[in-house]
Amino acid sequence: MLEDESYQPNAAQSEAEDEVIETVNMSQTNVDHLHAELVRATQSNISHLTATEVDVRMGVVVEAAAENIITHQALVGAAHGDEIHLNQSNAFLVNATETTLIKSNAVAVCSQSITQNDSSVNLLVAREVSGGPVRSTVVIAGKIDGPVETVLDTPRAALAGLMAGVAVGIVLFVGNLLLGKRK
Repeated sequence: MLEDESYQPNAAQSEAEDEVIETVNMSQTNVDHLHAELVRATQSNISHLTATEVDVRMGVVVEAAAENIITHQALVGAAHGDEIHLNQSNAFLVNATETTLIKSNAVAVCSQSITQNDSSVNLLVAREVSGGPVRSTVVIAGKIDGPVETVLDTPRAALAGLMAGVAVGIVLFVGNLLLGKRK
């Protein structure tokens, strides 16, 4: 396929699976498997994507593996790459060397370096974290530059553990009373 030529799903299905398409520009398209050098997708759904460069705008990608991934208002299931930039996007799992989140949300991010601006991550694992405020439920990091806002701080974690212990104790006590009288 020639550079800057629009991607047509029917044409791709007829091509050999081992062939790598140089450039794919797609809009309002659904694709199961896509392997290309450069992918630009707008309002498209992609199940499995392998590429060197990826730019997704207002789309959904279930799984993406690329050197560079850039998303704008997109939903990503799993993203693996060297540099991943999420801008006003949501992701489930991000695994990268460098990750940038701008007004985005993620369930889990594992990266060497994370820059987070007005974003939240449930589980954040990194060597270096920077940005303004780092919002996360669990942060595991070697170095953090910037304010950290955790959902579960030390006093709340202690209170949650105490309440869980009391609840389990009451359930076991009541269960023992009910089952103990049957003997």
